Amino acid sequence: MARSRSTQPTNHFTLRPVSKSIKENDWARWAGFVAVISMLAFASLVFLAVQNYPGYSFSANFLSDLGVHPASAALFNSACILAGLSVAFFAVAIHKSQRYSVKPVALLFLGIAGFFLAGVGLYTEHEQPMHFFATGGFFLFTAFSVMLTGVDWIKQKRTLGIFGLAGGVLLVGFVVISALSEQPLLQKFAVGATVLGFFGLGLGVLHDHWKN
Repeated sequence: MARSRSTQPTNHFTLRPVSKSIKENDWARWAGFVAVISMLAFASLVFLAVQNYPGYSFSANFLSDLGVHPASAALFNSACILAGLSVAFFAVAIHKSQRYSVKPVALLFLGIAGFFLAGVGLYTEHEQPMHFFATGGFFLFTAFSVMLTGVDWIKQKRTLGIFGLAGGVLLVGFVVISALSEQPLLQKFAVGATVLGFFGLGLGVLHDHWKN
């Protein structure tokens, strides 16, 4: 009589892909959390800095003025450093997650922009030309990152790509006109748009993470 062979159930799932998927989800989740929390913290700290700055004028004073007054400097400068490091972390985390079709060079530019933003907090407007380079570098590298992503997405997601490209061009325009005309309001619009955009990006990443 032939000996019956014992059959073992075949396991079609391996730990490696699951582990990899979990790690990718963790990177995406942390990227979203950091983006949302850091932008809320930035807005809150800047708001407190404005409240502590005697006679601060929304239309006459630049945001960088908050970084040199003794009553507001610690709040504003720490806000810039925290937000800048968070932007750099976001770029690294999105690259690590490998869930989004963003060119590495666009994420590299975004990471560089984050370090420039941290530099705004490290070098106040009294420390020129370092403050000027830090401020300009943040806006320009952020705009380049958005424009590169927009150009790349036009082929896949036409509407998002057009909005991304237009947003980057508008950001550069706001910054250049603000610098040439010395209009603080334009600078604040550029900063506000960047903060809202980054906050929305974080929410989008979190929504995508929870949905999947």
